[in-house]
Amino acid sequence: MTTATPTDQAIPSHYTASQTALLLLDLHTMAVEKGPRESGPLALAVAADTRRWAKARAMHIIHCLLDTSSAPFATANDAAHLPHAIFILQTPAGDEAAVLRENAAAEPTLTRRVSYVSALKSPGLLAYLKEQGITNLVLAGLNTSGCVLRTAFAACDAEFVVTVLRDACADPQMDVHETLVRKVLPHRGYVFSASEFREGWVEGTLGR
Repeated sequence: MTTATPTDQAIPSHYTASQTALLLLDLHTMAVEKGPRESGPLALAVAADTRRWAKARAMHIIHCLLDTSSAPFATANDAAHLPHAIFILQTPAGDEAAVLRENAAAEPTLTRRVSYVSALKSPGLLAYLKEQGITNLVLAGLNTSGCVLRTAFAACDAEFVVTVLRDACADPQMDVHETLVRKVLPHRGYVFSASEFREGWVEGTLGR
């Protein structure tokens, strides 16, 4: 990795592994299986492979999930439609995909109340990022139009450098996914494929 300079602070390659966190977003088994045309399982496979790669480089890995014991807040406009989903989340289908739990004992898992969309609403997450000196966030998970999008926007507003791994994310509507990763998310942060991110990390060219 190249030596950072003050003018590099807006780009991912400015940051070291200790300043970088991979956020695994809402990769509940149920959510993965909902993806059309295998997009959910494919995104999970890329996310799992990226986790192994990041772990080998001593990056932070944070599991961000819904709190399956929570209830939606009263003013949530989708509150009437959530009880069935919450019921399913309380079964094994609500567990995080098993492939992401391998050797994960030291990796923090933070949950947020059902109805909150951004992972940054998870109690303790912002404090953890600050305590660990993390400024560079890499996002992978579901859904692109939900948790990924809202977390990316909230993180940018909170002054983090944000990268979305487009092939490690999926959405029930793939045309929406494509629009977001090509036309919306690049205006707030960075969008790379997982392989592009790895190559750019090694070469120190991310964002350059």
